[in-house]
Amino acid sequence: MVVEKDVVIAHELKLISESLKAVIEKKRGVNHIEMVNTGKELMRKINTQKDFSIDLAFVDINLPDLGGFQAVELIRQKFKDAKIILLSLGTNPYSHKELEAAGVSDFLTFEEDRKFLFRTIDRVLKPKTNLRNLEFAVAHNSKKTSRSKPADSSFLTKKEKEVLRALTMECDNQKVGNILGIKPTTVMTHKKHLIKKLGVKSTAELVIYSFKNLVLQDNYTF
Repeated sequence: MVVEKDVVIAHELKLISESLKAVIEKKRGVNHIEMVNTGKELMRKINTQKDFSIDLAFVDINLPDLGGFQAVELIRQKFKDAKIILLSLGTNPYSHKELEAAGVSDFLTFEEDRKFLFRTIDRVLKPKTNLRNLEFAVAHNSKKTSRSKPADSSFLTKKEKEVLRALTMECDNQKVGNILGIKPTTVMTHKKHLIKKLGVKSTAELVIYSFKNLVLQDNYTF
């Protein structure tokens, strides 16, 4: 059963809002889409419209009156479980850690296509992984593999650890590159080095390694 979501698009340019709405309306699971063009409009709807609800918000990083991050904070105050995607006409100047700290689920530029947009929506709306289930999956996978225990992660570079963390979000090379501000080819190079350094055989094993050694042990240093 698909749970329908209430979506808000907050962007200064009406043409962009209307175009994005036309695309998102085609996605299964979208209940209702509201559009606002300024921070004042967003505040008015949140504070005065009783039936106004936000499950997913697309927010212009340069939203008039507020700016993107203040708009995110405003939404979070009223709708704590809302997922928020920042929109920009340019490249992403922020690290994943900065976006996460601000309560932002993801960052999109208008260079992406509809398929990429839908994958992003599915990922940010996906329920958080249950760590107990994850721990079981990691243990189960470890029993299935005969390779020796991976090396300690302390010798990895900061960027390599950032790549590992992004991979746990089910990102492809292009998406990891967007998050970290590097080229997809650079991501591929990092992955090759990580596979060699950690003694694993595939990207899937890199993800398992990251969960086991960086997530389950609360050992993030990104």
